[in-house]
Amino acid sequence: MNASKPSRRAPDADKLEIAKVAGTQTLIVKGQFKAGDLCVYFPPDILLPGDVSEALGVAKYLKTALWEGSRFPCRVAACRLRGTPSYGFARTSRQTTWTGRGQKTRVKFNLTQLAKLILVALIGFMATPFIGGAYYSLSGNHAYEQRCLDHYVDYLQELRTNDPELKGILDYTIRRYSRIGAWDVAFIPLIASSGFKTIGYNCPWTPGLTLDTEVLGYSPREGAMVLVHEAAHDYYPYFHPFIDPLMKKIEHL
Repeated sequence: MNASKPSRRAPDADKLEIAKVAGTQTLIVKGQFKAGDLCVYFPPDILLPGDVSEALGVAKYLKTALWEGSRFPCRVAACRLRGTPSYGFARTSRQTTWTGRGQKTRVKFNLTQLAKLILVALIGFMATPFIGGAYYSLSGNHAYEQRCLDHYVDYLQELRTNDPELKGILDYTIRRYSRIGAWDVAFIPLIASSGFKTIGYNCPWTPGLTLDTEVLGYSPREGAMVLVHEAAHDYYPYFHPFIDPLMKKIEHL
């Protein structure tokens, strides 16, 4: 935040300062902030619930707008205070914490909720290999899948290269992912997302990789390319976005 005195003097002008928040001018109480301070900024046209606007002391400055089917003063608008334009308003983090309707509310991004969302996403991200692992641990023989995997591995073993970079990932794939099993290579139907079909899945911090059952119908070369591509996700340092350039080199062998 950058703060300066108003350019136009007016009654009570000595109690106000012009502040710039991300390049936008707004009036603040003198001494409320100093240049470089962090603040919570409420830009024009956002809507505030009644208890929030009252707690912030801005209810009388809001414009009427539609909120949950009712019209009442809830919209932040640009205005003039003592003749000086002010676009929205700013508050300190302490000023945006209050007790309303019996609960404590914060007008800022709730880091606790963010942590919960990240946790849920990670659980969902890791679920596929664990489901596959449980399935292979409890189910019977998977001889056909092993034969298909053997064809993919045989194809990789036939590739020849003097490039230590490519030789490293090929040797790693053959050594690590040559066996069907709970925590090695699992074939289960994968869910399509955003219009794209997922044919391989490898979460680096869970054991094994998962291939879609569609891959069982691929040629040895096609299956081998999918296998080495997924193996590269846990082969340092070929995590995304370094995998695509690596795969282009392997496909030209």
